[in-house]
Amino acid sequence: MQYSLQFIPLIIFYACYQFGNLITAAFGMAISSSIIYLYQWYKTKKHHRVDLITLLFIWGFSISSALTHNDSIFKWKPTAIFWLFSCILVGNQLLRKENIIEWMIADKVSVPKAIWSNLDKMFALFFFIMGGVNLFVLFNYDTTTWVNYKLFGSLILTFIFLVVIATYLSRHADDVTAE
Repeated sequence: MQYSLQFIPLIIFYACYQFGNLITAAFGMAISSSIIYLYQWYKTKKHHRVDLITLLFIWGFSISSALTHNDSIFKWKPTAIFWLFSCILVGNQLLRKENIIEWMIADKVSVPKAIWSNLDKMFALFFFIMGGVNLFVLFNYDTTTWVNYKLFGSLILTFIFLVVIATYLSRHADDVTAE
């Protein structure tokens, strides 16, 4: 259920865009994301850093777009979030030599240390590429195409990436005993 709640702001974003404009859609997403975040906090009493960072970016880019009457600012949000996460993954690997993906999902799957390191690199590269693709769509297509890419294209690309990750993990899940 928790993951299905994450789709509500996207649905509201799309509906608000269809009946309004990008700024209206941005605030619809910001308000619904805030409600979901508060609901999840109320149910679990835990703050999820990734969700909080994303929420702050949504509000920051929504407010900036509204104040400047420039919807391109909001279109930069996915790139900013993707590149921030990519930098965090790379920076953590370089500075702390720890694997963030391992920290997040090690209780669900067990693989050798080298695989965790590879996963961090794969996620960092994926986030970097997704940020670049967002910019490509932003600069080369109209707002409606960008909204459709944001809702459908990025979800499809993420799903494909997660299938690749799941396949990669399943191939190495039994390698822990050999380590």
